[in-house]
Amino acid sequence: MVLGENTLKAIREDMERLRLPTWVTPPPKRPGESKGGHFKADEWKVFCTVNLPITLTRLWGSKLETNRYNRMLKNYMDLVSAVNIATKRSITSLDIVLYDGYIKLYLEGLLELYPQTNLTPYHHLSLHFSTHLQRFGPTHAWRCYAFERYNGQLQNLPDNHKFGKSISQPHLYSDQFMLSSTGQLETTKLLKFCRFQNLRILFSEVRLPPEIHSIVTTMKTRFKVDIPEAIFPRRSPEGFGIASRDLLMNSKDYQLLLECLKTSEPDSSVPRKMMPLKTVNLLGRRFEASPSKNSCVMVRLSDVGPFTAVTIQSIFSHTRQTITGSPVTQKFVKIQPFEPLSPSHSLLDLYRRFPFSGGRLYYNRLIPETKVVPFESIVVHFGQTPMLINGITEECLHTLPLPCT
Repeated sequence: MVLGENTLKAIREDMERLRLPTWVTPPPKRPGESKGGHFKADEWKVFCTVNLPITLTRLWGSKLETNRYNRMLKNYMDLVSAVNIATKRSITSLDIVLYDGYIKLYLEGLLELYPQTNLTPYHHLSLHFSTHLQRFGPTHAWRCYAFERYNGQLQNLPDNHKFGKSISQPHLYSDQFMLSSTGQLETTKLLKFCRFQNLRILFSEVRLPPEIHSIVTTMKTRFKVDIPEAIFPRRSPEGFGIASRDLLMNSKDYQLLLECLKTSEPDSSVPRKMMPLKTVNLLGRRFEASPSKNSCVMVRLSDVGPFTAVTIQSIFSHTRQTITGSPVTQKFVKIQPFEPLSPSHSLLDLYRRFPFSGGRLYYNRLIPETKVVPFESIVVHFGQTPMLINGITEECLHTLPLPCT
């Protein structure tokens, strides 16, 4: 699929409007230009699974099904759906079946739309990828991203470019000889890498004194690593910590909490005290209250039906007694949902054609109703792009779930 200048222009415009959570690495803002910058592997993934689906569906999705651009869109979204399913953090047997279906549809459509294409061994291997999913489980346990990241860290270490010489020396446990290299560059890389890893271990296990917070901040910027906030003492002057003082809930929020708990624990004693939380970190993702970029999430409000796009108004921890009298501490979020499209406008939502790669539209406004739900109800963050849709007079908000892969 070749993107023309007009399509690239529309992609750049949508990229400017797109709002992503902070844990997602956005690609360069000017793709297709010589000064647009080079894409890294993770940036390619975001560009291909987030940016392109948003714009191409908007541009090509309304064309006739027999139109070539519509067929190109369908073919590309089959590929994105297969990638999104294959990179999920948890995999079911149904997911594996769906992956097989989407990747076969993609390859069949590829040969039909682009008959001059020569299939490569990677295309063939993609047909056997489901076997690896069945044998080894989710890809995050056995993919090579971690090794690529370490390669990048080694390449960013400064050195003097003085390579060592290969020498032959006897093997320690046999009569064979082995080749090894020794020199300033190898020694520098090894020492700096070991020092860096020792610092990472230190940062992950202890709380650091305020005197070295500036050093940690410099390290985060220089090496682009995510230092867990748990290493900083609470109430630090630099603002690294979270609030730790219990407060009394106002009457409205307390009533929302009671409504949240009434089905699961109707007889428990529910105090008004709660601890407000500025930030919650989970699996490398950060959750914060609005207007932060990390406040827009999909939540599961019922066991059936699609997820609901909401914005987090506040996060708090609450301790109460269960029916048996034992204390339980649980995190909750106060949320405010975006307004869903009306049934007639839902028919104009082109993104719903692609349940695993397209996302869906909402009106770009929040409904007045707020809810309190357990923190576990949060499913994923979503990317949000305001846009105007033909046939809908009000501004819409495109929401695209961003699972942590």
